[in-house]
Amino acid sequence: MGNGQSAAKKRRDTELARLQYLGDRYPFGDEEILRLARCYSYLRRARHARKSFLSDWAAFCATLYPLPNDAEDRLGLRVRSEGSTVGHKMDGDGSSQSCHEDDDESLAATRRHRVDLLEVAEGRILPSGFGRRLERSTFLFSQDLSNYSDSAVTESPGTPDEHDAEEFAFKRLEKFLEGASDCSRRGARPALTVLFKCCVRNSKGGYTADDEKHCSGAAMDTSGAYGQVRNENMSASAVEVLDMAYGLSLAACFLAKAAELESLKELDPADFIPEDVGTSLGQSLLAFSAKKKGNRIGAECFSNTVGLASGSTNSANVHGECELVSLDVFLEWAENTAPCLSACLSTFMHHILFPDRPYPPSRTPFLFPDLKGQSSAFFHRPASSLLFSLASMSLSLGGSWFRLYTSESDGLSFNRLQLSLLGYGGPTLIIIRATNGGIFGAFTSSPWKESSNFYGSSDCFLYQLAPSARVYRPRGAGTNYMYCNSAARSKGYDGLAHGIGFGGDSAGPRLFISETFDACVASSADLTFEPGPLLPPAEEGGPQKDFEISDIEVWGVGGEDVVSEGLGAQEQHRGLVEANIRKARKVDKAAFLDDFRSGLIESKAFKHREEIRGRDDCHIDEDDLNNYVMDK
Repeated sequence: MGNGQSAAKKRRDTELARLQYLGDRYPFGDEEILRLARCYSYLRRARHARKSFLSDWAAFCATLYPLPNDAEDRLGLRVRSEGSTVGHKMDGDGSSQSCHEDDDESLAATRRHRVDLLEVAEGRILPSGFGRRLERSTFLFSQDLSNYSDSAVTESPGTPDEHDAEEFAFKRLEKFLEGASDCSRRGARPALTVLFKCCVRNSKGGYTADDEKHCSGAAMDTSGAYGQVRNENMSASAVEVLDMAYGLSLAACFLAKAAELESLKELDPADFIPEDVGTSLGQSLLAFSAKKKGNRIGAECFSNTVGLASGSTNSANVHGECELVSLDVFLEWAENTAPCLSACLSTFMHHILFPDRPYPPSRTPFLFPDLKGQSSAFFHRPASSLLFSLASMSLSLGGSWFRLYTSESDGLSFNRLQLSLLGYGGPTLIIIRATNGGIFGAFTSSPWKESSNFYGSSDCFLYQLAPSARVYRPRGAGTNYMYCNSAARSKGYDGLAHGIGFGGDSAGPRLFISETFDACVASSADLTFEPGPLLPPAEEGGPQKDFEISDIEVWGVGGEDVVSEGLGAQEQHRGLVEANIRKARKVDKAAFLDDFRSGLIESKAFKHREEIRGRDDCHIDEDDLNNYVMDK
């Protein structure tokens, strides 16, 4: 009895020490680590009728029951017979059910619902084979791939006897937690690296994640140690990597919307099917890569790669060297142009791992822009790739938007454009389509006001959206962020530009929309923002500066709460303006008559008094209503 209690206590102390070690090493709390450990145990041992890595993981995480504190082997490391899991048993049809919940139909329904959701996400939204590539490249040791099958991960040949099996299982659990950390909690570079590795191909055109000889996963030696992933010389298709991030952003949006509804029938999956993202972000990444290489090969070859299906197995012949980018180039480009791109993966994985918990306050989720059914001249589908490109540029461009102005229905009217901006108390996005086809604009977080001077804060930027995605942020040399000066405010010619502008100076802003909509300007450099073109190049190949507006829209952005506050501030502002107008219309009649008499207000009503004043036969009494008398 004593030996048994001593052994149990030793196992308990070992588990607590391991849990503390894992908690110190990985960005998860103890409860989260225990959840992930149980998921790892389930995924590794549930070898019968396995749906998919993501589907099984999502279903299992959504229906876990709490473990008692005195439960044995809470990390699920002990060797068990095939098909057994901690606190679970396998049903005859191969589905996993908790021993405590076999008769709980609601949990079974929840599990089926999660499986249905992931079937839609993997079948219609995400690139083909994403879950398999993610598991193999990020969550497994390379030696585990040799006996990998679609239905299960089997033990590798040469696995040590049962005495050392727990140590090997613990090392595999560490690898699993390492992958979960990189996918969801460690920030931009690890998450983007995971995405990139899922798109790396071998010389035959297959994904290296499907080839154990070239897999970039770490290898575990016989001592249980594992090596680090080598990222040198990795290259992947720019279009594939961005298509994957785009699909993940829509899949995360799909899962978030589904969590708010009672039935999947209330959701139309067609609203989440991605378009071809290559025409904007893809060209931007390839152009950046070509610039880093010191040549134009990437930009020249891009036209041959747009529209390539990221899941195609025959794409090796099309994926030429000209459309490949290195990991280092991809990470640098994303940091400058699309800093929110990494959150696509972490947000999606949070919906898989912790569907019942709020997003960690230390991280910011990727929120796909939601137009709430409002029409737009630029975004013709809820899943528009242009919306994804914008949301990748700034956290403020995610979540709910509100249309403040559109030339499509409001007309090209500067008064209406200015009215939509003045008083709105939140961040705004201006989108312009020039008659030459370019799409560009500006974002600012500062409220608009009329002034002959520049104002605002550094939380703003200029951008080009088509034909390529580029972002020009403040560079610290100037503070001419935003400008709004109408001719009506200046009451005449003041030598300043009359309209709306960003950057440059008051005589000529870098991006300028004149109040006549003529002579609009979008130049390539100024002291406030980073240099670069807003307009596509001219047919002759040179830069363009002047443009004519085809369409222009203004959107209030920042999410539902921020937009509501902005609209409330605008309503209050308009109320004050209307009150001042009504007050100005109420005139003191006595003071008004005195102004007439004194000549302050020009009028001929009392002109005859001055004409007869001084005549001998006229006597004027200023205090008498009958203020003059003629002698008879």
